[in-house]
Amino acid sequence: MKTASSRCASFRCAGILIAASCFLAPLHAATRHVDPSGGAPNDGNSWATAFVTLQDALASASAGDEIWIAEGTYYPDEGAGTVADDRTSCFTLIDEVEIYGGFPAGGGDATFGARDPGTYPTILSGDIGVTGDASDNAYHVVLADAGDVVSPATVLDGVTITGGNANAGSSPGNRGGGIYLQTASPRIVNTVIAGNQANQGGGIYHLTNASPTLINCTITGNSAAFGGGITNNTSSPALINCTLSGNLGAAILNAVSSSQSLTSCIVWNNGASVNDNASITSYSHCLVEGLNPAGPNNLDGTQPANDPLFVAPADPLTAPNTTGDLRLLPGSPCLDIGNSVANTTATDLAGNPRIHGTAIDLGAYEFSPVFVKANATGTGDGSSWTDAFPKLQDALAAATSGTTILVAAGTYYPDETATSDTNDRTATFALVDGVVLLGGYAGNETDLSLRDPSINETILSGDINQSGSLSGNAYHVLTADAVGPLTLLDGFTITAGNGNDSNFGGGLHCTNAATPSLANCSFSGNYAFAGGALANDSSSPSLTDCSFSGNSEVSWISGPPTFRNPIHESEAPATLHRRI
Repeated sequence: MKTASSRCASFRCAGILIAASCFLAPLHAATRHVDPSGGAPNDGNSWATAFVTLQDALASASAGDEIWIAEGTYYPDEGAGTVADDRTSCFTLIDEVEIYGGFPAGGGDATFGARDPGTYPTILSGDIGVTGDASDNAYHVVLADAGDVVSPATVLDGVTITGGNANAGSSPGNRGGGIYLQTASPRIVNTVIAGNQANQGGGIYHLTNASPTLINCTITGNSAAFGGGITNNTSSPALINCTLSGNLGAAILNAVSSSQSLTSCIVWNNGASVNDNASITSYSHCLVEGLNPAGPNNLDGTQPANDPLFVAPADPLTAPNTTGDLRLLPGSPCLDIGNSVANTTATDLAGNPRIHGTAIDLGAYEFSPVFVKANATGTGDGSSWTDAFPKLQDALAAATSGTTILVAAGTYYPDETATSDTNDRTATFALVDGVVLLGGYAGNETDLSLRDPSINETILSGDINQSGSLSGNAYHVLTADAVGPLTLLDGFTITAGNGNDSNFGGGLHCTNAATPSLANCSFSGNYAFAGGALANDSSSPSLTDCSFSGNSEVSWISGPPTFRNPIHESEAPATLHRRI
């Protein structure tokens, strides 16, 4: 059960507005705070007395105000004066009101600098009725119709928009599941538009001179019969550093004469690419699958070699969904070729510096790797091979979701940091949710696509006392606790874990429904009471091109599903794509 603003009775919803800068909050009339844990009198004047719903904050806001939203999920049918489960519920944009998502619960230190949307996701969800049942979802999550004046001073920043289902029998309720804009020109920045559906414009529908600007946004996993990602009808949106992927239906459909512009964007792996009809799309510094567009510095999207190399491409056939990871991998043709002048934001969608290299990357994410090299002698801040972290444990400690860690050949021990070497058998390399670890580098590459784990062996070893025997070794070389499938370990040798004393998983122990992805990894010489190489406690990792040899266990016991050595696929709760 969730509720809707009275302004939404005719498909007009409570307002949203946001400033463009990622770091500096502009001058404003008042700041309205939103946090489900806010206390009485819930007037929004501070984090301690925050509004508990976004609709309450919108109802009190006027031009020039900011709304700061704490992490959590917010529904358009919740708040004073709303109607629970009303499908016409939506968040209506209010001119010159600025909404920023991504604050920690309680507001952190109560400054704008506490904001980090990647760490503290703020979700605007249309799933107002039965959870997971799209049939009773809100028609639109965010809306500005012809009766609303929404200028470019209106900015929506740092939120995820999901769960809209515009399946009504007529307009506007059959258009724009995520966002519906008519004669509106907001700025939408650092925003994910995913898992929405509609008859037209699953992610966004633009109508009658709508001219929004979208910067650092992903439009992914949306579904529609016409225009899975975006539908433009006599409108002229501008997309800068946006990524459109995994949408069922055309990524962009220009239904009636429109004139959109794409700058430094990626359009790849959708049900269809861009359908212009009688419209005009201008491209600059873009990659569009199936097209080799005119315009400056565009890549040829008809060439398979120009695959952008997403970490985990979203599957359009399963849309609507919120799966996939559209960060770029080393070697992507989209690195350092964007228009750096067109985008002045300080950070990308993941909160990383927006330019890392000679020029801005294409798409919503900047490739900003962290480097690890065992014999590095530089500053040790991880910014380059010269200044790499010498210890992998320090890189993991600093990593957050969205980080890619590149590890050079060498041997790394889980008990070692820059300041300590403990020989503590409980030490382990704990995988971090959403972090990609790539081994197999020589440690001097300028072209980061050139790695070879077979030549540059990158070893994660449990032999923490470096005695060469199992005695005293770490119980688990690696652990994965409740991490998801966007967590990737690729190109490593995992060895010398000693999970004796009734421990499972000498090489890797997965717990709490962990579903990490492993590729090109070798498990050898590990030992445990059960699951010498790999043990899964109600978990299901995915393995691709991994090998297992010379691992052993004391016994096999009933209970949590566990990989054994030798592995038998019938006993493996993971997805085993290939075993070498």
